[in-house]
Amino acid sequence: EGAYYASAGPPMVKRHPGLRAHMYAWLFASKNTALFDLFCLSLFLAVTVHWSALLLAVPYIVHRTGERSRIWRGILKPFRFVVYLPRDTMTLLFSGLSSIRHRTPLL
Repeated sequence: EGAYYASAGPPMVKRHPGLRAHMYAWLFASKNTALFDLFCLSLFLAVTVHWSALLLAVPYIVHRTGERSRIWRGILKPFRFVVYLPRDTMTLLFSGLSSIRHRTPLL
């Protein structure tokens, strides 16, 4: 998911509601975005409620570090999580702004 696709998704879903059947859990563009949203929620809850909410971040970290890669193998594998953070953050930002603009939630 790139920034373009993240911002183009909500207007497409608004025009073609049947696309939701192909989304992850009907609200998310993919499993990656759902897990990243949970990761962000865990950070927010850890700061505002209790530090133990950081446990909600584990599925995203495990998912991102567990993906296959030709470059990020061996001891470099845990760094995949750090590399994907900016990309996933921008995807969430663009998707969120487009969802607000088009009044169609797609995260």
